[in-house]
Amino acid sequence: MQMILKYHLTMISIALQFLILLFVFTLGLHLGKNAKFQNTPTALPSAQAISNEKEETPSRSELTFQSKIAYEQLDEILEKTLQEEVKTTQLHLQKPKSTELPQNTKTSQVEENEEP
Repeated sequence: MQMILKYHLTMISIALQFLILLFVFTLGLHLGKNAKFQNTPTALPSAQAISNEKEETPSRSELTFQSKIAYEQLDEILEKTLQEEVKTTQLHLQKPKSTELPQNTKTSQVEENEEP
């Protein structure tokens, strides 16, 4: 009997919590609609009408040139940022080391065996 009573009290508590949550949510929506903010501009002061004139589309070579410049600038910025980060964190960038590869590899041995 006590188990059933606890179960029903728990379910009633959950339902009551849900109803309170629903009420608070709808109250927040209602009050949010009526909120008036004082420092928000209603219109941009420098807004201008957009002209309907057709502009010339840039040629493919101009676009390619501009994208090339943009990539170069991006590389410079990334390199500069990397160097600044290395200085601040005092990291050491590893320099590439020359390695010698073996002359006889497994694939070359297999290829030699397959040739009759």
